[in-house]
Amino acid sequence: MKFIRKVLNELKEPSKKTAIFAFIIFTCAFSATISILVNKILPLLANFLYFLSAISFIYCVYVVTVYYKKARHKVRVRIQQNEIANRFTTDYNFRTIVCSAGSWLLSIGYTAYNLVYGIIFDNIWYISLGTYYLILSLYRGIMLYQTRKLRLNKELSENEKDIKKVKIYRTAGIIIFILPVALNTIIWLVRNDLGGFRYYGITIVVHAVYTVIKVIMAINNMVKVRQSSDYVVHAARNINLIAALVSLFALQTAIFSAYGTGNATYNASFGTAICFFCVVLAITMIVKANKEIKKLTSTALTI
Repeated sequence: MKFIRKVLNELKEPSKKTAIFAFIIFTCAFSATISILVNKILPLLANFLYFLSAISFIYCVYVVTVYYKKARHKVRVRIQQNEIANRFTTDYNFRTIVCSAGSWLLSIGYTAYNLVYGIIFDNIWYISLGTYYLILSLYRGIMLYQTRKLRLNKELSENEKDIKKVKIYRTAGIIIFILPVALNTIIWLVRNDLGGFRYYGITIVVHAVYTVIKVIMAINNMVKVRQSSDYVVHAARNINLIAALVSLFALQTAIFSAYGTGNATYNASFGTAICFFCVVLAITMIVKANKEIKKLTSTALTI
């Protein structure tokens, strides 16, 4: 009885040896089942091994869940001990700015690659792409610089800082309004088959997964950002949304290029819709920012 209780406790709170043993059993049983089914021999043994692999798989999932909870607790304790890591996980505004800094560094590299390649080989497609990413990179750089400058400035009042943040938001609206100029060139080149996004084999699947995740995250962040009153965070999320939509446009053109024909109309229509959305979003941001600046300025005068 003590032995059975000991075994049950071990299964409930598996040690590392038990976890490794469970994964070995699952791997061996599953591999043996596949081998037997392929060779069409020993059907009774195949059924037994299939049952064993199913049971061991369920237990392996349980083991992963147990160790995940333990690891998550340890990671959370470590994070709380580190000031920057703790702020990153708890401060949504700070996390948004840090992620924007990462995106900015990546976009700088991609901008340089496209512009240099386009200039060297006199390729208007890569120059157009480079121009689009240059506009995004310049704004992200300015936004990060202004945000850091505001954070370090101890002389400004909270109201003055809020006004400057709204101005950063308004600048984002102006940048988004300019973006369709570069996007229209890209759309025209794709429509006339003078350039395009092309991925082959497994790369198109990887790009599709990446794009879907990027769009979902952008939409999810747009919902989350409503809880924030920081206009810089709103600006960063709007820019990321536009970048995600352009990635979706790139995926569509790549899929049509690889698997479809007669795609010029679809690509042009979707590209035009993105440009229209950019213009509407930009005007909305500029109008909203102007109203907020007037409101904050009048509040400052009455104080």
